[in-house]
Order: sequence, then C-alpha cells, then structure tokens
Amino acid sequence: IILPSGIYGDICTKLVQVYDAHTYRNWFSKLTATIDEKAKSVELKAPNLFILQWIETHYGEIIRKIAQNLNIEIKLCQK
Repeated sequence: IILPSGIYGDICTKLVQVYDAHTYRNWFSKLTATIDEKAKSVELKAPNLFILQWIETHYGEIIRKIAQNLNIEIKLCQK
C-alpha cells in the first residue's frame, strides 16, 4: 500500500503496524486528512456517519494514542 507522507503519514504507518494493511485499506484509507504541519494537527474527515462512527468506536482510542505519542493534535469528523 502507498501511505501519505508527512505527519499524517506517520500516523498511517503506525496504524498499519498496529493493525494491518487490510484494515488500513478497508477503513483508514476512506478518510480525508486536512493537515496543518506547522500546528502539528490533522483533521480526519469520514465520507459518511457510518464510517465515522465505526472508526470512532473501533479505532478512535488507538488513533488518539498514536497522535498523542507523535505530539500531533487529531480530530475525527464527518465531511
């Protein structure tokens, strides 16, 4: 799989390490990231409420822990 670069790429790399490429393709690849490199923040937008809720419920805690460990502020929301 091809992962994004920059701070969001760092998060994606960790997600693939924690889960796997299959999970990344099925869920995380559906997210659109708005990245502010200077502020070290990433806003992840899900295409619909179902995907947002699924990711939030099943992966939200891990996503936040990964971002926190990388000193990145993260927000999950719907497009």
